[in-house]
Amino acid sequence: MIDIDAPYFPFPKDSKFTKLLQMGRLSNYTSEELDQYYYALKVYRDNRNVYEYMMESEERGLERGMKKGMEKGIEKGKIETARNLKQLGVSIDVIVQATGLSEEEVQQL
Repeated sequence: MIDIDAPYFPFPKDSKFTKLLQMGRLSNYTSEELDQYYYALKVYRDNRNVYEYMMESEERGLERGMKKGMEKGIEKGKIETARNLKQLGVSIDVIVQATGLSEEEVQQL
């Protein structure tokens, strides 16, 4: 039998020839061995899919977290700016225009 893991094997592991060799090996399996093979293959694919989904979910979660953090930071900056302008005696109308906060929000500071 040809060992596709041997250093002298002339084809890449993902080549069509390699896949044909693996299919040829499968034809020599008993029905029990085939059942075990296909079960192991299913488990492998399921695990790979779960891992890929987990990685994508983590990436989306990080993006959402960064976006929320940026939004909170911007809002905090507006409030701090409004508070400073109010302490300097700037009119509420100007503060509302400068920060985008509502008149009610500025008055509560």
